[in-house]
Amino acid sequence: MDNMPSSAATRRQFLTAGGVALAGAVLSTTAASAVLKIPAASTPSPSPISPSPSGGGQGGGVTASPTATASPTPAPTPATVTIPVPVYQQSMVLDCETAALQQGLGYYGILVSQPTLFAQENADTRLPVMGANHTVARWGNPYTNFVGYVNGSDWTPTGFGVYWPVILELAHRYGLPNAIGGEGIAPSQVYSELAAGHPV
Repeated sequence: MDNMPSSAATRRQFLTAGGVALAGAVLSTTAASAVLKIPAASTPSPSPISPSPSGGGQGGGVTASPTATASPTPAPTPATVTIPVPVYQQSMVLDCETAALQQGLGYYGILVSQPTLFAQENADTRLPVMGANHTVARWGNPYTNFVGYVNGSDWTPTGFGVYWPVILELAHRYGLPNAIGGEGIAPSQVYSELAAGHPV
């Protein structure tokens, strides 16, 4: 944490991916174009052996195919990365998103409780309109509010959750103006940030 940037404008932040909150999710805003290229195993494979035409000599013989020159081996990508993100237990049954936000904020020294954050998600506690076969026909909008009862059940269903725009707006409000979020973020972007030592 000694090398954390001091300016909010240069902080590297990323808080949600694909509607799923990630504990302590903090990535770089420049990572949108970063792609981690993990090379395939670069150990040279043995040269294939093929029979040579026997030009009348004894035993027919075998010869090795010419061996290609191996390219330099790139530095290995670390298999495990440990990042000092504070760990806070999720305090409400259906609110992993807020717990992840609390951890992401905590990494930058911004200490806010989950109930304080959740209160600003403006929960829409109406029950869903149910359709046939225990399906939800209509419910609230998780892109704008937490939907349902936060300590309810997603099976009954009495509670659902919240999506990334609400969490991202809270991150901005609490001092992470460069935080990013979205859907369909490539795993390579996540891996790249982890390899660079940024919490995800």
